[in-house]
Amino acid sequence: MWLGGYLRARLYDPVQSSLGDEQVVIFGWLKRVTFLGSKLDQCPNCGVVGDHYLVRNTYWGHVFWVPLVLLGFRHGMACGACGAWTGISILEMRKALRDRLLPLARVRPATGQMQQAIFDETYRRPSEAELFDSVGVNPKRGLFDLYFKLWPPLALALVVAIVVLAAS
Repeated sequence: MWLGGYLRARLYDPVQSSLGDEQVVIFGWLKRVTFLGSKLDQCPNCGVVGDHYLVRNTYWGHVFWVPLVLLGFRHGMACGACGAWTGISILEMRKALRDRLLPLARVRPATGQMQQAIFDETYRRPSEAELFDSVGVNPKRGLFDLYFKLWPPLALALVVAIVVLAAS
């Protein structure tokens, strides 16, 4: 998703003492979605028991489609059937990806039916946590995930460098 525009500016040429050629700068904001993992759950919106995708949405300010400024981010879980969004804090998401467990306190009416179906096949009744809490982690999240993680120290280093150079 890209929203933005362009900026036209005339550059002053001191040699000719006049305005030079026009320059165009394309800027705006874009949204990147990173698939972090998935889990089985029952959607509170549509009631389907199926895959729910753990995602991170990042919003960036860009110049010439190069993301330079992190405008914000949010973590959550999206239903694979209807796309309903359940927000999850960054700390919960990090813990879930590390431990491979994401327990959510929600009502799941289909739990009894699933437990009975599994019991009929295996003669063992799983708990609700065994059915719904495990998380499959995506090991290949892409370069944008790495950029998101490296951006804060890089931005801080740039600010420090600018301050040091301005002071000297």
